[in-house]
Amino acid sequence: MILDALNVFRRIKATLPNRWFGEDTPVLDAVLISLATSWTNQFDFLDYTKAQSRISTAFESWLDMIAWDYFEYRITRRIRETDASFRQRIRSELLRDRCTRAAIYSQVQDLTGRPPVIFEPSVPMDTGSYSSSISTGPGTAGYGIAGGWGNLNLPFQVFVKVFRPVLSGVAMVNGWGGIIGGYGTGLSAYIGPTVNSSAVSDFELCRDICRVAPAGTIVWTSIYP
Repeated sequence: MILDALNVFRRIKATLPNRWFGEDTPVLDAVLISLATSWTNQFDFLDYTKAQSRISTAFESWLDMIAWDYFEYRITRRIRETDASFRQRIRSELLRDRCTRAAIYSQVQDLTGRPPVIFEPSVPMDTGSYSSSISTGPGTAGYGIAGGWGNLNLPFQVFVKVFRPVLSGVAMVNGWGGIIGGYGTGLSAYIGPTVNSSAVSDFELCRDICRVAPAGTIVWTSIYP
């Protein structure tokens, strides 16, 4: 809102004829200031309401209400998650692809910030082949180097290797073997699992992978540190 109470007061008073009042009008000024303050509050409330009507500008509990309207329990704010992070997750979920291999890849990368490894035993581009004409990249095979054992008896199945997100830890706290703290002295502290509770959980990873996977498909998922 670009108008403050003093600005509105001056605008109101400017509409009144000067001959009605003298130069010093404390009673009139008090009445007009009260009106200007009330109207300014209404203008501020309209600006606040307008901001909450769009995902890109909504904040605090209004973002939680928007997420509930679209997804109910599917998308909820994590502990200590910022509005910017929560807003991005809402917008990504609204337009997310589903029912494809690319959808699984995108979902996992959005959740963890790290690309997964996806292997389909019935897809030659994943398994590789001996005597391939391609010297590097997909299609090659070698023990311990590239490729994997294919199996046409595993249709509509995929193996997904997921890597947990890299956590930031606790800044300025001594770790095991460090030299800046010890028991009862220095920068030492015990921390619990809630310190990084804004990170995605293993349950959320598996649940969201199932939501984007094609129906009738088995997604074998392994989660690595």
